[in-house]
Amino acid sequence: MRTDLVQDAAATVVAGVGASWVMNRATTAFQARQSAESRRREEEASSDVAYAALVQQAAALVGGRLDPGTAERLGLAFHYAMGTALVPGYVLLRRRLGLRPVPAGLVLGLSVSVVVDEVANPLVGSAAPPGDYPLASHLRGLVGHVAFGLAVPVLFEATTALLRRLSRP
Repeated sequence: MRTDLVQDAAATVVAGVGASWVMNRATTAFQARQSAESRRREEEASSDVAYAALVQQAAALVGGRLDPGTAERLGLAFHYAMGTALVPGYVLLRRRLGLRPVPAGLVLGLSVSVVVDEVANPLVGSAAPPGDYPLASHLRGLVGHVAFGLAVPVLFEATTALLRRLSRP
C-alpha cells in the first residue's frame, strides 16, 4: 500500500510537470501561427498571461509588486504546480470511474480548459472576460489543455509501470 502511494505520487509529479511542458509547447506553437490581428486583440484584452497576472495579484495582497520577469517565472512555476495538482483528477477518473486512459485524459484536459480558462481566471481577475478575447485565443487554450490531457495518461501510466517493474524483488 505504501509503495503504491509513493509510486502514484512520483508518477503524479512526472505526469504533471511533463504534461504542463507539453501544453506549453503546444500553445507556443499555436500562438506562433496566430495572426497579428488576433495577437493584438489578445494584448488589448490582457497584457499578461493568466498565471503571471495571478502571481501579481498575490503579491499585491501582501503589498508588493513584482517586476514582469519575476512574475512570469513565478507564474510559470505556479502553472507547473497546478498541472501537477490536477493529475489526481485523472487518477480518480481512471480508478473510481473506470475510464480508459485516453478518455480520462481528455475529460481532464477539456474540463480544465473550461473551468480554469473560461470561468475561474476571469472570475478571479487574472484574465479578461472570455468575450474580450479573439476565437484563436480560446482555441489555443483548448489545444493546449487537450495536449495536457493526452500527455497525462501517457506519462502517468508509463511512470507507474516503470516504478512497479523497478520495485519488484
